[in-house]
Amino acid sequence: MKWKRILQQHGYTVEQEGGDVDPFLFLAQQAKASGLPTAAIEYKTSLDYGKVSCVVTIQCPQDECSINLAGELAFRKSLELTNDGASQIGEPPLPSTE
Repeated sequence: MKWKRILQQHGYTVEQEGGDVDPFLFLAQQAKASGLPTAAIEYKTSLDYGKVSCVVTIQCPQDECSINLAGELAFRKSLELTNDGASQIGEPPLPSTE
């Protein structure tokens, strides 16, 4: 997934040479560096009748920009993991956001 683009959409400047950006590590580092309390953002996706479900929880600083970023990351990651599970049991995937 193009995480760098998502980070930039939320106002973060990301400079990393080679490889993919890990937005979850990025938020964890921001939370640790801020020294402020953190928020736990949780997002759940599921297919009809509970055939497949996934919950993703992310710790992040308690500011609007970080919370918005964590919410989008949790949504996208839970959708990805739910669709991975659906493919394993032959269920149709949820619509993609890309």
